Amino acid sequence: MKYSIIIPTYNQCLELRACLNSFIHQNVGDNISFEVIVIDDGSTDDTSLMLEKINVPYELKSKRNLRSKNSSRSQTRNIGVDLSDGDVLIFIDGDHVVQPNFIQSHHRYHQVEQNIVLCGLRCFVDPSVLEFKNFDVESLNDKIIDWDARIEIIKKYSGAFGKMATAWHLCFSCNLSVRREHFVKLGGFDPNFTGWGLEDCELGYRFKKYGLKIAADLTPESMIYHIGVPKRVYTDEIFNGWMTNYNYFKGKYSDDLSVALQKLIGDRLNPQKQTNVDYLVCYTNFECASKLVENSPLPGTPIKEHSC
Repeated sequence: MKYSIIIPTYNQCLELRACLNSFIHQNVGDNISFEVIVIDDGSTDDTSLMLEKINVPYELKSKRNLRSKNSSRSQTRNIGVDLSDGDVLIFIDGDHVVQPNFIQSHHRYHQVEQNIVLCGLRCFVDPSVLEFKNFDVESLNDKIIDWDARIEIIKKYSGAFGKMATAWHLCFSCNLSVRREHFVKLGGFDPNFTGWGLEDCELGYRFKKYGLKIAADLTPESMIYHIGVPKRVYTDEIFNGWMTNYNYFKGKYSDDLSVALQKLIGDRLNPQKQTNVDYLVCYTNFECASKLVENSPLPGTPIKEHSC
């Protein structure tokens, strides 16, 4: 089975170099091969020069995409998929590094399940990992400075993650894998998402509607290491971009209230409210409300008690 690692990047030369070097150390058996696809979305730093000079023992493809006002994360990732030929697509970002069993951790699922989408998680590491020569788990773990906000959500619902009404919303493209055939059949990422966020959640929504099983892996092997600190304080620009995407998403599926209910998470991104908002509380409200919508009875049907 062949895996295609799809990596969009923009002005992340040093981070991308570390990312590509971390794939040198992948432990893959005879039944696994992989390629890495880098799409440079018009970087103005030394990314192009670095890609010309870097020497790696695996198949590396790259393309420079001319940046314009219409550029989007969705478009960039779709271009990467077009260049790839793997059976399974793994999406990460250019400021991530991986440990040696990363591809194997995704393979564990895809070798036994045709119709699965795997959500891996991430942690955040000190930028000193840019100087690493080896990317073993112990060394990377020593540099962890923060954790993925989704971890507490997934732990809370881990016993029934696949039954969550909102599992699709957790399909972040920073560590996500799916078989190529499903991605292509569903049309890939929607390039009409031009702001920040939700383009990957919308793809997750289509995965669910298509009937794919959404799974999450909390094991260390599937974790990616994001270089730098996470966003904890969001700007007006990010929030406005999220709202633009939210309104487009809501309009695209105007008949599904669960899509509109994502607004319950929006307060966490609002600079005027976010300091007083807990992500786990917001998400629990989103899941509970979506569960109510999902289980809403027909008019006149007695309402049964249920929990989220």
